[in-house]
Amino acid sequence: IVFRGRPENVAGLVYAGIDIATLANNHVSDYGARGMEETMEVLDAAGISHCGAGMNEYAALQPAFRTVRGVRVGVLAYCNRTGRDYNERPFLDAGYDKFGYAYFSGDNLQRSVPDAADRCDLLVVCVHGGTEYAPEPQERGPDDPYPPLHDERVVFSAHVDSATRELEHLAIDLGAGLIISHHPHVLEGFEVYHGVLIAHSMGNFAFDQNFWETWASAVVWTEIGRGGVRAAWVEPVFVDNYRPTPAVGSLGRKILDRLAGYSRDLNATLVPEYNLMRAQVVFDPQQVVRRESGHTVRGGMRFDAERR
Repeated sequence: IVFRGRPENVAGLVYAGIDIATLANNHVSDYGARGMEETMEVLDAAGISHCGAGMNEYAALQPAFRTVRGVRVGVLAYCNRTGRDYNERPFLDAGYDKFGYAYFSGDNLQRSVPDAADRCDLLVVCVHGGTEYAPEPQERGPDDPYPPLHDERVVFSAHVDSATRELEHLAIDLGAGLIISHHPHVLEGFEVYHGVLIAHSMGNFAFDQNFWETWASAVVWTEIGRGGVRAAWVEPVFVDNYRPTPAVGSLGRKILDRLAGYSRDLNATLVPEYNLMRAQVVFDPQQVVRRESGHTVRGGMRFDAERR
């Protein structure tokens, strides 16, 4: 499966107010070095900053910055769908003198996150990784490598791609103030790690998959300042005929409830506000109080969370 779009379609990004595009994904090299290079040229001409891919590893690891109302935001983007998990070469990540995207690895995080974090008020890390159609983030894979294809002899055995969640935590430890992840095509839960929000998978948005499981989506809104993210909430979306549309009524409630359940499994709390059709992310567990709802569920008392 290879993807491309007409260069003039960048007008849609301009109209939507997109300021920064992340290019770290497993299809950015579908049309070779020239295809990726043209993508960057089109974005440059439209005034849209970009990061996450380049003609070599150094360029791919460079951040993009934007200052809004005195707050400087930096963005780094990575991908871990290299082909290493099945030893399918050529691998897609950038190298010393090879085009591609920034590989989501511990070494690359150590090399790029601290420096970028020192240069901005808030560093956002975008990750294109994880397991397709899985409702939870990827944990560490098996220690045993996959066998090389065709009984081919290799110098280094190919291991399963590094665990997405562990590396997201490392990025935060190194200075990231917000993590936004994608690739699985379906929604996953939210997590708060050391006070930093991780959106593990945003699902699809403007995409033409026809699996109904991929039609539920969401938008994350954040309020930021020089100290980082002050507040965050999520609004439900439904991909209707390939177009992202606000989800309302019972559909919107179901999407919020599902996200709240997924997030609870990650020890995070979302507080739905159905009248506003959104859910608040709770950063401090001390903000949550519990009240008895007055009816039982499955033989026990049901408790609803609300913010203080």
